[in-house]
Amino acid sequence: MTLRSRRRARLVGALAVVAISVAPPAASAQDPPPEPDSVVTLRPLVVTARNREELLQNVPLSVTALSGRDLEFGQIGTTDRLGQMMPNVNFNHS
Repeated sequence: MTLRSRRRARLVGALAVVAISVAPPAASAQDPPPEPDSVVTLRPLVVTARNREELLQNVPLSVTALSGRDLEFGQIGTTDRLGQMMPNVNFNHS
């Protein structure tokens, strides 16, 4: 290395140290813990896929559960649109 490249390397290293030390510590900011009133409670989901009522966790099938918010966010207003968004969903029109 030449003297000029050594100086440049030292200068770049020093600038990096200064930039890191001056940058605001964004990672140290933490969100406050949720308040007890804002805790979401999940209710058991009952599935009738095998012609009897079972809890979702006991059904040996692949199930996708969507909330009303999920349907709005995906702009799913019809069963045709639902079939487009989920590849394993089939509807037969009668």
